[in-house]
Amino acid sequence: MTTLAALLADVYSITNRPDLTAESTVAVKAAVLKAHQSDFFPRDIITGSFTFASPSLNVQAFTVSTLTRWRAWSYLQNFSPTSTPNQPSDARLFDILTPNNLFDEYNILKADMAWQVGMTLNLRSAVALPVLYYGFYQNQNITDINDMGWISDSHPYAIVFEAARVVFKMIGWDAEAAEYNKLSAEQFLELRLSNVLTVGM
Repeated sequence: MTTLAALLADVYSITNRPDLTAESTVAVKAAVLKAHQSDFFPRDIITGSFTFASPSLNVQAFTVSTLTRWRAWSYLQNFSPTSTPNQPSDARLFDILTPNNLFDEYNILKADMAWQVGMTLNLRSAVALPVLYYGFYQNQNITDINDMGWISDSHPYAIVFEAARVVFKMIGWDAEAAEYNKLSAEQFLELRLSNVLTVGM
């Protein structure tokens, strides 16, 4: 696990400004978040379930703020793929829609859909919905200084070069900032090319 201290040491070796501890720390944390938010990586998906208080209803609501560091939905369904032995007849995989796309071409409310307004996820199912099984993309925890995430482990220079770019920009070294902007972009491209799919080509 890559630590914040290890990333900072590499940033200091590039910028030669170990006196800018606070600025460099902010730059590293921002770079970690930027890297994880640069695409939807399978390794950032967290799974879970929620049991509704009124299990007989087919229209339910769920508060997204209960999910730690929620970023975006990956999937929503009413069955567990790991514990359901066969395809149940009432299995539903919900389409995640925008609030202005809830009606079909006949102006009828769609079924088996979910839409979010603010931090409230709304679900409409053709069958009763007692339990919601979900997967969501989680933002990296940047407060754990002993584990800065899998991108810091596998692609540390995406973080280091981006943080160095930010520090150079802060102190007005625009030429160095521009150079590390190019190097950072190369690292981010490699990150996305090698981690968007769970199966290699």
